[in-house]
Amino acid sequence: MHLADRIRGVLNGDPTAPAFEQDGGWFKWGEVGRIAARLDDLLRAQGIGENRAVGLIGRNLPAPSSALLGLLATRRCVVPLNPYQSHEGLVLNASAANLAAIVAEPPDFEGGTLRAAAAEHGFATIVLEGNDPSSIKLVDSLRAAELADIPNCALLLSTSGTTGTPKRIPIRYDTLGASMVDSRQSSLDSGDVDLPGPQQPPLIQHSPMVHIAGALSVTRAGWEGRPLVMLKKFNAPDWIDAVRRHRPTAASLPPTMMRAVVNENPPPEALASLIGVWSGASPVDMAVLHEFERRYDVIVMGSYGATEFAGQVAWGSLADREKYGNSKDRSVGRFHPPGVFARVVDPESGQILPLGEIGILEVQVAKIGPEWMRTSDRMSIDADNFLYFEGRADDAINRGGFKIVPTIIADALRRHPSVGDVAVIGVPDKRLGEVPVAAVELKAGAQTTERQALLDFAKSNLIAYQVPTEIKIVASLPRTPSFKIDRNAVKALFD
Repeated sequence: MHLADRIRGVLNGDPTAPAFEQDGGWFKWGEVGRIAARLDDLLRAQGIGENRAVGLIGRNLPAPSSALLGLLATRRCVVPLNPYQSHEGLVLNASAANLAAIVAEPPDFEGGTLRAAAAEHGFATIVLEGNDPSSIKLVDSLRAAELADIPNCALLLSTSGTTGTPKRIPIRYDTLGASMVDSRQSSLDSGDVDLPGPQQPPLIQHSPMVHIAGALSVTRAGWEGRPLVMLKKFNAPDWIDAVRRHRPTAASLPPTMMRAVVNENPPPEALASLIGVWSGASPVDMAVLHEFERRYDVIVMGSYGATEFAGQVAWGSLADREKYGNSKDRSVGRFHPPGVFARVVDPESGQILPLGEIGILEVQVAKIGPEWMRTSDRMSIDADNFLYFEGRADDAINRGGFKIVPTIIADALRRHPSVGDVAVIGVPDKRLGEVPVAAVELKAGAQTTERQALLDFAKSNLIAYQVPTEIKIVASLPRTPSFKIDRNAVKALFD
């Protein structure tokens, strides 16, 4: 069944079934369907039908999420736009996307720059004001003389840079449908219950819709008819509370979020329902992973994906843990979906490297196409097809000829009893070319620690050339809406 038809079936199904939970209240599927229908009416009145690109400023709220599903159900191409950027950045991205329309909320129209862009480029603007379908109104009519169709495009997403400079790539409807199958299978492999969507405990969304993880979570809710708990943004107490109330057996918790949960230190009974947790491919502090497993009697499994792959291509499983024990703990899983092939190559020659050696990962994903996609990730693959993340090729710091992997410094500083989390970057140096610096976030309630004490600790745990030239203690590390370290903001701390 076509993805659009399947979502439309959910929107036209039981109107009283719970769809999105936010702030303790449930938004029902009937309400989602009415928002989707109202948006469809407005777009059709402007002549904006299938295969047309519609921008969506996607906050983790019921109305924008309903709009996303409504656009997919009517076979339009959704272009998620980041609501957390400046107005200037938003307008620049919207203007470059050849949109037929943009769906936004009242704050996005402040200052008039969005409407000015609509006037210049001719796209229609529609406002979502609250969750009442009657409040969805056309602000500016379509005036573009010509618009190109984007056939069979479900999502036009910005990449995060896994395979190079960030760019927008189209994800086809058949590809997105295949990703739903993969996403559900990875959940089942992590301990999720095998029941029809409406009978399953809710998924917990913590990533914004502008990112692949957030877009897939909302799409999966509509594909399965499964409830979804929407966190406006991740914070550990809200995630813990959602698990405590809804009792899922499996959940997603990327490494930085796992550290935040461990630091929050909820009682074991709050997370007692969890059997498995799938994490991500960013560097994992093994001490945190093992502490999380020990404290909450749960199995943590890695996963690896990207926008370019339309989601996950590798993940761990409970079956793998039973078979291999803890010997694969450091892996981000292995390649499960049919039609996914991987190799590790030498970054200079492109020569394929033997199993176990570290190089640049290249991936071929059948649901995307026959091309081999080169990533910027340093990886190794073992004889059992498990994948190990060794850092980003473009993150390495070259200090006077010595190559430094930032995670080595971060892991060492995290061993200090007062340190909660660490971000390490390289900054220019006239003599050595580049040197490492570190921003440090202390644990809540931790004893006050001086910068010099952290430097002394680093010197006692690192090779001399690995020791940061500067350490800044900050109240909290700057993070993106998906709770990843914001490297540009960290760099700004040292300007």
